[in-house]
Amino acid sequence: MESLIKEASFVVVDIETTGLSSESERVCEIAAVKIKQGAVRGKFSSLVNPGRDIPQPAVDIHGIDNSMVIGAPSFNQAWQQAKAFIQDLPVTGYNISFDIGFINKQNIEDGGRCLKNPLIDIAKISRFALKGLDNYRLETVAGKLNLSTRNAHRALADAETAAEVFLVLMPLLEKKGITKIKHLVSVFGIETDETLNQLNSSKISFLQEHINKRQAVSMDYFSFNAGCVYNWEVLPLEIEKKEAKIYLWAINLKDSQKRCFNLRRVIGLESLKTC
Repeated sequence: MESLIKEASFVVVDIETTGLSSESERVCEIAAVKIKQGAVRGKFSSLVNPGRDIPQPAVDIHGIDNSMVIGAPSFNQAWQQAKAFIQDLPVTGYNISFDIGFINKQNIEDGGRCLKNPLIDIAKISRFALKGLDNYRLETVAGKLNLSTRNAHRALADAETAAEVFLVLMPLLEKKGITKIKHLVSVFGIETDETLNQLNSSKISFLQEHINKRQAVSMDYFSFNAGCVYNWEVLPLEIEKKEAKIYLWAINLKDSQKRCFNLRRVIGLESLKTC
């Protein structure tokens, strides 16, 4: 998690399914693209026998029909191969919560467990980096970045396109102060990610200790509006949990004003030395 983005490895994952609901539909294709130090280093792709007919509306989108998945591996078999390819690397994808929702649901049904890897959403990165687009579909974002799209709505093609988008946008994020994997997970992760929850727990523990001691902290905070990282010197007062979000209330030491900070956007914390 402390690794620099430019030195790290990631895996971009994409799936195709028999429908939109992970509760009732099934995966019919899995693909993954491995990125290492800013370049594509490997690819994985497999059709999946969903164990049920693929409805025509789904066929119309991705082109995978029943004849193509006869003899294809089951989800469990295909996922074991995919997981061996992914290993414990950070997983990213375009609207990754959709893909992970299906993967986790079918893993649990097969007696497995939810994916524990750090999760990063390229769609969230795109909405931050490319403001003002008519929509944020993958093909729209790729077009804005002058990237070619091919065989859209097949898992490998979409994973390749998402990987290219990710690689183009990473240097921009680094210039904005998002330099480590933990920064990506904190700012652009998904709420169900266990790694994100662990990061938040670590921040809360640090801040609660300083609240109890009434000790000030130096805080690096990512501002979506300004598009960069600011450093704040604050006296933390209170941690507030509101629905799915967590906030820090603190006194800004420069103007003595009470301010509210979204904990997910806090990407660095240090104790301020007292005189």
